Amino acid sequence: MNPSFGPPQIRDLVPIFWEKSNKLRDIWLDDIKTSSEGSTVINVLPWLSRATLDIIGVAGFDYHFNSLEDEKDELSTAFMKVFEAGQQFSMLTIIRSFIPFLRFLQNERSRGLAMSMATMRRIGMKLINEKKEALTQDFKTGSTTHGRDLLTLLIKSNMAYENEGQRMSDDEVLGQISTFLTAGHETTSTSTTWALYALAKHPNVQQKLRQEIVEAGLGDEPSMAELDKLPYLDKVIRECLRVHPAVPSTVREATDEINIPLSQSLKDKRGVQRSYVTVQSGDAIFIPILAMNRAKAIWGEDAREFRQAFFMIP
Repeated sequence: MNPSFGPPQIRDLVPIFWEKSNKLRDIWLDDIKTSSEGSTVINVLPWLSRATLDIIGVAGFDYHFNSLEDEKDELSTAFMKVFEAGQQFSMLTIIRSFIPFLRFLQNERSRGLAMSMATMRRIGMKLINEKKEALTQDFKTGSTTHGRDLLTLLIKSNMAYENEGQRMSDDEVLGQISTFLTAGHETTSTSTTWALYALAKHPNVQQKLRQEIVEAGLGDEPSMAELDKLPYLDKVIRECLRVHPAVPSTVREATDEINIPLSQSLKDKRGVQRSYVTVQSGDAIFIPILAMNRAKAIWGEDAREFRQAFFMIP
């Protein structure tokens, strides 16, 4: 997937980000204007979830969910059912992981989940086949009119391999659609919600950030290069992500054996003092992102707080 996520590819998608963001802004402004009191209370998280879903749909695989227009879409409905199922605790699911034959027993939840997975597969394969056909025609005619979405770039890169063994299968490419949705949807909307919360709690930071943006005179659709020149914005975002990471933890599997050095030595279960931990190939490594981001040993006694002094610029 790396060829699809280089800086040039991401820069090409920025207009999509602004189009959906500005549409959300206009919706909120209309809500305020139509309010009899001249102000209103907005639950931002659901709206941000809609906006990020629309963005990842177009930027990820050139699919229009139109969530901001409140349209009901078959793919988004199926994805949300699968996503919500993954967030719910189910003792039966845990038991099934240890007793394989129980996986064949269906209940209403599992049947609904299977139907949603089938819908995602059907629409996903349709998108993949359409893009492969379009790219094949482009190769034949020498045209360069193919899409700029990440899925098209991924398929184009995949088709460039002459050796079939080096190519991803259609099922592997299909899996990237779920990856785009899962990685770019709720994580982005949640992080943005926390950022708005932090700015609301710290109006002086909000005012200083607003001043930097206004003085830069960037207009409605600044480029990535222009945004990179806003140091205060960068520091505010970094502090928001430190205190409120969208993903509290993750797990990775080691591909090689390695000795990881420890900042402080410890005794193992045999009473031997160790200055490192040996990780074997195949071991699962739990990475506690939230705990590390708020560790007092690293960040100081106020590690749990949104620290203005940490990123203040004279």
